[in-house]
Amino acid sequence: MNYTENGIWKEYYNETDPKKRLALYEKITSENEDDGADGLRKKLFNNRHFHKKKSVNEVDKGLWQLLSMQVDIKSGLNSVRASKKQLAETMKCFCLDDKANADEPGRSVIYWEIRNVAKRYLLTCSDPGYAKKLFGLVDSSQDEKQIRTVSDMYLMARDIPKRFGFKEELASFTDALEDELKIWSEEAWEDYMRLCASSENGD
Repeated sequence: MNYTENGIWKEYYNETDPKKRLALYEKITSENEDDGADGLRKKLFNNRHFHKKKSVNEVDKGLWQLLSMQVDIKSGLNSVRASKKQLAETMKCFCLDDKANADEPGRSVIYWEIRNVAKRYLLTCSDPGYAKKLFGLVDSSQDEKQIRTVSDMYLMARDIPKRFGFKEELASFTDALEDELKIWSEEAWEDYMRLCASSENGD
């Protein structure tokens, strides 16, 4: 699927710090005409970063949605109904539950917002605390972190949408995660594609 990129918003979607993103949003909207999606951009921003008791800070509910998706499946404690409810929350956070956003420019705005949260997620995968072993006491090697990252991205982008019947509704979500992984690491992308091929062949 093709997603339009409005060049004046490129810096906004490359920035992962919430305060800087808000400043960029206000600057861009004050200097340029609304392309028909400024309202949706602000809604997506608020869905991720708005906190009732605090001003804009480091809270990122979009990032939390990615983590919650994985925990639900990996723990094996939640029912199918509970897992579908979590997916519905993820779709709501990224406005994927609104059919009015299924066409341009909404579809592309949602895609680029998910690319942004995927970028932030992948940055956390390089953190020293990511994928620790032995109850969090031992650091993983870079190779082990990459294996974990690829596995987690596959779980979110392909396994979960297919498993719970949300493949069509989460198509933009899947595209965004995969496209961000592709530019994050060529080696990780190659591992990801091998995992996809292996899974599709039932290995």
